[in-house]
Amino acid sequence: MPAAAAPDLLMTDFKDVIQSRQKAIELAQDATKQIITISSALIAVIAGAVSAKFITGGWALFCAGISEVLLLTSAAAGVFGLYALAGILQSGAHLTQDEHHVLTGNIHYVRFGKIQIFSFLMALLFIVIATVVASIKKSI
Repeated sequence: MPAAAAPDLLMTDFKDVIQSRQKAIELAQDATKQIITISSALIAVIAGAVSAKFITGGWALFCAGISEVLLLTSAAAGVFGLYALAGILQSGAHLTQDEHHVLTGNIHYVRFGKIQIFSFLMALLFIVIATVVASIKKSI
């Protein structure tokens, strides 16, 4: 390989790295937005189930309330996660030749991403518990 071609090869590789980092950020944004959307829809569904008296008193209502709080937490953490992703793009961190991964190297995105996913999964667990308790209560 001629010596003049080597810098071009490195530049092409770096452009590929930048494109893959940009794609990773876009995928993270899409996943975050989808969880926010699903959380919002579940909040409305649970509120409707409570107001329609499908979920009434006792443990079912308590679990439904806990799931509402967890879903709100998930949505809020998702919004802050989107802000963290915007900060990555604004700072140009994805344009550096640093070897660390852009998303996992950003403590703000990692923190809010973990909070969002954990609270969303816990909310799903409490929704299942509330539904099972409510259906058992209705059958008795």
